[in-house]
Amino acid sequence: MDIRLLNIFKPWYLCVLICFVSVTTTAQIGRIKFSQQRDILKNIYQSCGYKLSDQPTVKITSKASQAAVFIPSSNTILLDEKLLNICKSFGKDSSDALAFILAHELSHAIYKDKSRGLVPINFLNYSKNFKSQEKEEKLADVQGAFMAYLAGYNPGNVLSVLIEKIYKAYNLSDSPNDNYPSLSERMRTTKLVLDQVDDLINVFEASNMLLAKGEFAIAQLGFNYILQFYRGPEILNNTGVAFVMQAMQFFNEETDQYAYPIEIDENTALKKIKKARGPLPIEDQLMRKHFLKLAEEGFSDALEMNPSKLATHINLMCCLILDGKAAECKKYFNQKGLKKFLDKKYYPDNQKLSLVLGVCEAMLGKSIRNKFFDEILLVGHDNLKTMAAHNKSVMLKLSSGTSPQTKCNNPIIDQIDCCQIKSNDFTKLKIIPLNQDEFRFGYAKVAGEETMIFKSNLGDLISCKRVKKSELKKSEIPKLNLTCMDDPKINMVMCGKKRYIYLDNSELMFAIDQAGAVLEIVRFRYY
Repeated sequence: MDIRLLNIFKPWYLCVLICFVSVTTTAQIGRIKFSQQRDILKNIYQSCGYKLSDQPTVKITSKASQAAVFIPSSNTILLDEKLLNICKSFGKDSSDALAFILAHELSHAIYKDKSRGLVPINFLNYSKNFKSQEKEEKLADVQGAFMAYLAGYNPGNVLSVLIEKIYKAYNLSDSPNDNYPSLSERMRTTKLVLDQVDDLINVFEASNMLLAKGEFAIAQLGFNYILQFYRGPEILNNTGVAFVMQAMQFFNEETDQYAYPIEIDENTALKKIKKARGPLPIEDQLMRKHFLKLAEEGFSDALEMNPSKLATHINLMCCLILDGKAAECKKYFNQKGLKKFLDKKYYPDNQKLSLVLGVCEAMLGKSIRNKFFDEILLVGHDNLKTMAAHNKSVMLKLSSGTSPQTKCNNPIIDQIDCCQIKSNDFTKLKIIPLNQDEFRFGYAKVAGEETMIFKSNLGDLISCKRVKKSELKKSEIPKLNLTCMDDPKINMVMCGKKRYIYLDNSELMFAIDQAGAVLEIVRFRYY
């Protein structure tokens, strides 16, 4: 993305945009049984989203010489019993240790071109000329640790000690040789890996919070940074949605009146129709086309890695309709064999697909009786019913009979004093250049409070402070309005089952669990 394009907004960083991100977390917490190593690998495999090849199988060997090794010829990860015992020695953190090792090998499995030979890739081995392979191993460390994090594990807790234990258990000398770097060298690179992964995690979490808050353009800076190190399909999908939503800032009366399942916030989906009418100036048309083209490329790249991801197919279909290509959208649906996803076993994603097909049919003028909208109105999820009713009214050229969702106002929220941002919070920030020093991200964690800020050459843009429930006083943990829990203004899946919601006209955001209990509070500040 050419960040200069964002300068069309005055100021661009105040644009309010909405996005969807999905990361699945099914990791177990605490001590694991090592008969479950296949489950850990499955968690990581599903969370990383890559489907270029089948998931590798895991086999246990009694040979105490290889530790962990990926064998491309059989698509197998071998783990020896000694290594399993090393991981087990970490007690409640044992799953984090094993998750890193499996994710490291999975990274090799994903990126190794199997047509280039069948030489096993060893967790310990940098090959005879390890210097030439050091970059590949470090990349596998970074991506493996980040993939383990996405799956809900925390390898940063154990990585340094894990490397030390492996070197000791396998009697590797603390001096370089033909096969292994010295322990001191490996520890040095491990520190670099941990620093890099810490950067990625903080940028990722900050970007997620900004997506939930609606600061879409700034959040995309973070995702662009992550893509330099980890080109996962979920990140590519998010950048695609970013471009779609930026395109929709250049309102097209014909297509944009409809509500799309790419818009998680139904309030925004319905309020769009109040925007000014009339043809777009030619320069705005070109910008809209440009963003939609970039969005389509992002979705296509994500689907090349994970062609079974229905949410990304839906996003791409929305993109085609918004680009005035309803006929291509219908053709895409048929060519990709997506009809099977209309089955009710895929609920509610099957209804999101139906909603897109309904808009597609309406744009093609097929019938005033739209079976897709009607079916959702009969048996649909409440939020999708609202969108289907709105779309049917738009199709019939009626004023929408729907109304925005109930506002989640809660007077007690204004009394919460937690997470106040002070000037000295920024004195110990670690600064990361995001875009050739034009944009920067800073973060720091002090006494359980995390402070993050996005900056540009023109000054600070937006900052936030995040405090987890364990660091809060009981009086600071609010009980949110049930209306907000049943139908929150923002309902986004973030890092597993955690959702971020924010209340109208509030600088506060809350991370909640599935039951609606507050997990953390985030306070934002604009400059």
